[in-house]
Amino acid sequence: MDTSPAKHRERAFTKVELMVVVAVIAILATMLFAGLAKGRDGARRIHCISRHKQISMGLHLFANDAHGYPFKALSVLTNPMPGLSPFDTNNAAELWKLFQIAAKDINSPAILVCPGDRSRFVAKTFTANGTADSFSHPNNRLNALSYFLSLEADERESQPQLILMGDRYLTIDLKTDSEKATLFLFGEQDIGSSSSIVPSVRWISTVHNGGGNVAMADGSAQQLNTAKLREALRRQPYGGSRIWLPNSDATGRGNP
Repeated sequence: MDTSPAKHRERAFTKVELMVVVAVIAILATMLFAGLAKGRDGARRIHCISRHKQISMGLHLFANDAHGYPFKALSVLTNPMPGLSPFDTNNAAELWKLFQIAAKDINSPAILVCPGDRSRFVAKTFTANGTADSFSHPNNRLNALSYFLSLEADERESQPQLILMGDRYLTIDLKTDSEKATLFLFGEQDIGSSSSIVPSVRWISTVHNGGGNVAMADGSAQQLNTAKLREALRRQPYGGSRIWLPNSDATGRGNP
């Protein structure tokens, strides 16, 4: 009987087999992490639409008491809150005041930042004394805000399909992929059905998996892909439906 060591030596993995095993593990890990990331993105979007409902409810409460949404109320009032300077109805950088005036009904400025908006500062208080953690501090304001707001909303709800507010991640189809990824709509925009941007407006692809959320004047909140967003914009008033977006700087490019 042959008892040489060669007969009893265990067979080892070859380099090729080890590489195959490592590759399979890497593929499975990638699939797992992709699934977890998608799940987190979905959770953030659900959390975001919940904030739309909270904010729009607060704006409705404000409108019932003030007989108009913040833009209308601030347009006719002077210094309606302690520490709030007179309102410039032609300056979209004043958008933060439309939320500051409704502070009592919104309750917390923390809900003004979308969970998926990692470049925004989460303010802790609505106090008008300008503390560093307050929404009204000059360094915060638009940087503590993830949502655009309509200037046409009617507290009588005569136009229930009017968009009241929505995610700030709006852009339009441009020539290059780099522009699509970085150029936000900013300042005041017309998103009415006759607006030239309606056929090309879209959500930024890097947030909410290329989708977004809006709240309507009837109190509902909706998750919309780009096609549904354009459909909703085509239902806006023909004569114009202005919004103010918290995306602006000296060059006109939106804050990423």
